[in-house]
Amino acid sequence: MVLTRFLFIIRGERMKIKVTIIESVRLCAAVAKNYTISLVSQLAETVAGALEELEGKLKQVAYTGSYNDLSDTPESLKNPNSFTLTVNGTATTYDGSVAKSKAIYAPTSYGTSGYSLVGSGSGGTPAWQPPRYVTCSTAAATTAKTASLTNFKLVSGIDVRVKFTYAHSGTTAATLNINSTGAKTIVVNVNGTNTNVKSGFTWSAGEIVTFTYNGTYWVATESDMGFIHPTNADMKAKADKASSVDVTIPVSGWSTDTSVGKYPYYYDISDSTVTSNDFAKVMIAPNSQDAASACGLCPTNETLAGKIRLRSVNIPTQAIVAEYRIEQGKET
Repeated sequence: MVLTRFLFIIRGERMKIKVTIIESVRLCAAVAKNYTISLVSQLAETVAGALEELEGKLKQVAYTGSYNDLSDTPESLKNPNSFTLTVNGTATTYDGSVAKSKAIYAPTSYGTSGYSLVGSGSGGTPAWQPPRYVTCSTAAATTAKTASLTNFKLVSGIDVRVKFTYAHSGTTAATLNINSTGAKTIVVNVNGTNTNVKSGFTWSAGEIVTFTYNGTYWVATESDMGFIHPTNADMKAKADKASSVDVTIPVSGWSTDTSVGKYPYYYDISDSTVTSNDFAKVMIAPNSQDAASACGLCPTNETLAGKIRLRSVNIPTQAIVAEYRIEQGKET
């Protein structure tokens, strides 16, 4: 029995103790041939010594059967095939050897509806562009309209929808500056001509206007309250109905130009928005009709870059009150 247990342990643990086995077999043969107390005692001592030696070599796991008592165990086990997750151009591969995590971001708790993916941040975090919709609360008379928009970059072709708290009442062409990217003139394409937005040709208070940046101007392309009409003819009619500008023609500041013959004197009304292609209509106030008639004020005028030129037979002896309106040929 003792010998059987001894051989089992030897075999189970794959230990090779050849000397002990040979000695044990020899003693067993001697006992079988010549049974003596001395031989049995010697066999017992040999077997006991072998068992004691073997027991000292056994690991703790031989007694507990616990995986935790094993030595040289692997810290991780790779999967036979790896898994790669790519988010916004950045890949993360997982094969089970080490822990991996990948965060996937949405711009709001409601998801990505209305948002555009515009790039990656640190570690591949997506950068989301919210709907390009802003409110402009710049005062009506202020030419330079401003607005702020998250993650905005001014590039050709970009579209922006702007809700204007006020209509534009200034006589100077309106501009739009988003996120301090620069004041760009606002225009409307009317019959192939870029037309400035001024008093009399403007959006309404509360109107939402869609603009496209063409690399030079903010071009108004749509609106929800009629500023951008479905036909160019309608828009042209409205554009020509610019509001009038009051002006006083003084008795000083006149210059001489004898090349015109009948009208050797002229006076220039300054207006930075006027071009040589514009048509200006000057209307004399009723209480200044006599003064205009007395000096022989010419019924027609000239439009030059930045000014309207009036001509007269004589220099007026009293100031003439009038108003003018740019009706045609608006251009940037």
